[in-house]
Amino acid sequence: MKRNLGVYRRDVVAFIDDLIKVNERGKPFQLADQQRKILRMAFAFDRDGRLPWNTIIYSCVKKSGKTTINAAVTLWWAFTQDPPNQILVLANDREQAEARVFKTIVGLLKQNPELKSSAKIQKGKILLSNGTEITALASEVASAAGSNHGLTSWDELWGYTSESATRFWEELTTVPTLTNSVRFVTTYAGFENESDLLWKLYKQGVGPEELSEGQGKRLDPDLPIYVNREAKIFCYWDHEPRMPWQTPDYYVEQRESLRPAQYQRFHENRWTTGTEVFITPELWDGCLNQELRPIMPLADEGKDRDATVRRRGPRHQERLLERGRGQDGPKETPVLHHARTALRMEASGGPACGPQQCEGVSALVV
Repeated sequence: MKRNLGVYRRDVVAFIDDLIKVNERGKPFQLADQQRKILRMAFAFDRDGRLPWNTIIYSCVKKSGKTTINAAVTLWWAFTQDPPNQILVLANDREQAEARVFKTIVGLLKQNPELKSSAKIQKGKILLSNGTEITALASEVASAAGSNHGLTSWDELWGYTSESATRFWEELTTVPTLTNSVRFVTTYAGFENESDLLWKLYKQGVGPEELSEGQGKRLDPDLPIYVNREAKIFCYWDHEPRMPWQTPDYYVEQRESLRPAQYQRFHENRWTTGTEVFITPELWDGCLNQELRPIMPLADEGKDRDATVRRRGPRHQERLLERGRGQDGPKETPVLHHARTALRMEASGGPACGPQQCEGVSALVV
């Protein structure tokens, strides 16, 4: 590369503006105003060239360009920060790592010739002319200890739910011997009581305006940007759609196609539970035809010639009804007769039978 990249060492926005003209799909690309502001605040170096935090969380609603931002920041770091450096691109598993952020990095290199000329792309690895390596790494890797990484790039951290994944995060802690060693996380919200690693960072990073237990302090009046200087966390955690393609029509379609909890997690960046009702009451009600008479299964409860009937009615409410007993039993014994009379008995407040009469079910009539 002919350009002097030293001028971009402290300016991630200028690097992206000048060197990433198209996205990974070959379409024109430029940062949105809020993205410029977030990145400038996140990567604000002091006079000694150090960052005040070692964990940067970039969390916003789905389809906000998180993956492209992650890839662009990773390339900026690889080309400008303390070469030769080691960059690790991580995700839930190796296939996802290559399919998302790493694949986007490769796409940005191929679509932007000035960057491509200084990169050699291999399977799962990119070698730059300055000696820096970008490697896709999976959370299943038994050990990544000993790496000398300046940046670890984490995608969809909500999916790190196992103990081994948490150990992997801890193993790839920042490297104190480097001028800067940073974890850069792009994600949306996770599942309560499941995404424990992300929840801990969320609790440490955001302020009480976002979460009553939040330990961070809001840094900007317009954008939800928080910092926790003690924990060295910079956290952007947004619930609003801010990109031009996130239109009202798009969200109408998404509401129709997604369950409520998934919609909240994807498109509002809200924490949800991992379990939810698959068919909601609203969906059940949509299948109800008020003009039709309910179907009521009725069953004979007695062994002998009694008139005990069990009804399983609307909303699965069960009632036991009996027509009456005599020494010789009722005059009409067929279950069909009991079924025909059960509704009249219920309407008139007929008595429920005792448990001793519920010894068996001999027939079912609808």
